Amino acid sequence: MFGIHMTKPIIATSLLLFAAVHGSTLAADSEPSMLHTMLPGHYAIVGQMPDGGEAYTGSAQITLNEGVLELTRTIGTQTVSGTGTVEHAKIGEAEVVRLRWPGHNATCLHRLDLDNYSRLSCYWTPDGQPPKQPGLEAYFPTANWPQAATDKEPASSANEIMPGLQLTDETGCYVTDGDFVTPTIVLMTGAYNRPSLDNGEVLGIINTAIAAGCRIDEADEMGMSPLNAAILYNEPELVALFLRNGADPYLKISSAKPSIDQLNSFEFLELLGKSMPTIDRAISKRELWRYREE
Repeated sequence: MFGIHMTKPIIATSLLLFAAVHGSTLAADSEPSMLHTMLPGHYAIVGQMPDGGEAYTGSAQITLNEGVLELTRTIGTQTVSGTGTVEHAKIGEAEVVRLRWPGHNATCLHRLDLDNYSRLSCYWTPDGQPPKQPGLEAYFPTANWPQAATDKEPASSANEIMPGLQLTDETGCYVTDGDFVTPTIVLMTGAYNRPSLDNGEVLGIINTAIAAGCRIDEADEMGMSPLNAAILYNEPELVALFLRNGADPYLKISSAKPSIDQLNSFEFLELLGKSMPTIDRAISKRELWRYREE
């Protein structure tokens, strides 16, 4: 999924900035990290060039080969390969992911969501002269949905919703970068409130998909519906939008993660409140509770 936005703790953000500038504070793990087995997969990328440059989108695949993380990253027509390591920052004992490609490198924080799949938020810098502000990239896991047909013509430019991302057909229910295909509403839920994207455009894509009759409760590969995603990433405007358009708050999550499997949206929000008490979800809760049956 194109991910879903959550306000990052100040300490974690400060650590990431510090690690990006002071790579010497990082030490390679002496033992394999759990991240080596959790990071592999397909990702959608949302990024911004250094010094507040233009925004871009792309895709990536991370694999684990004999204990080494290998990354294939595609932005536009350019595909590059790189490697990754999991390291410890001496400040806070947090794990960070270092990604290296020819010409630039990135320092990333991994967010472990309750459904147990990874997201990376990265600062990146080109080799040589460092910019005043690093580039930004966010990696969101995407479902590997089966393609309808191998001989289908590629999407026309008229279906392009963002650079490198196209709707698969006129309904607008699914989006693709040419490799992965995933439900549009879930994908755009993750794009909401991203600094490099326009919220009006994101909402327009979501509303177009809803108006076309796309399934409002269609979940991603990990079992998260758009409503679940909006709750997880504390987006009350999207919580209200999905509920107004028929999202079922009593629909149970179907996940391989036992802690959230078979929870409805009310139970899921309660769990998040206990596990992440520093995040104020009062507005999201107010919107959700309007639909609670007594």
